[in-house]
Amino acid sequence: MIKCLIVDDELPAREELKYIMSKNEELELIGEAASGFEAVKKASEFKPDLIFMDINMPDINGLETANMIMQLGIKSFIVFVTAYDKYALEAFDANALDYLLKPLSEERFVRCIDKIKGIVLKDTNLDRDKIDRIIKDVIKTDRIIRIVGHKDNKIVPIDTSEIIYACVEDKTTVVYTSKGRMTINIGLGELYGKLDKLVFFRTHKSFIINLNMIEDIEPWFNSTYNVKLTTIKEVIPVSRTYVKEFREILSMDM
Repeated sequence: MIKCLIVDDELPAREELKYIMSKNEELELIGEAASGFEAVKKASEFKPDLIFMDINMPDINGLETANMIMQLGIKSFIVFVTAYDKYALEAFDANALDYLLKPLSEERFVRCIDKIKGIVLKDTNLDRDKIDRIIKDVIKTDRIIRIVGHKDNKIVPIDTSEIIYACVEDKTTVVYTSKGRMTINIGLGELYGKLDKLVFFRTHKSFIINLNMIEDIEPWFNSTYNVKLTTIKEVIPVSRTYVKEFREILSMDM
């Protein structure tokens, strides 16, 4: 049997995949995850043979989740599932990596599983370094290293490592950096989608913080937190929506 973990933030997508999986007697579902952080935790706990990984997720995307899982030394095979083809999916159609496009095709699913079975059940030796390089290369192409800010009618290049936090003020995205306060021309969600999720965390629908800039964390009401960042007077809220992931990424005692 091939032990499988399904990772997708949308319940209907998980149910669809479970239904298609149920037609293959060699696949055993051992768990589900609705976020990247939950996937890392369950992969570490269950050690699945195969992970069906959605790419477009709200906390950390599937590519970054896969990278984190591999960094933990978990020897799982990963099949990426997505509705988009912008992630250079052809790069995954090699050796033990594969992909499925939404809406799922049962015929394509069968071909994918036949390919994976030839590796998992035969215990074929896998070049993990090759897979690791593919994932990191694709992550790198979708991540920004610098952005352009606007300050005092001037255009200022900003290295993302200089960002202390970003927020929305009067429907405008603002970044506070070591160079001061600046506005940028992309939305907060789009910015977060391109930042390194091992460094930046969205604590609230209106705030993104640099985890490396945390000075201290104050417990607040309803199990939430306020975060004090280096050189910044304002405290940043961690809303209940993001508390669980916040505690997990900082390895805070539950």
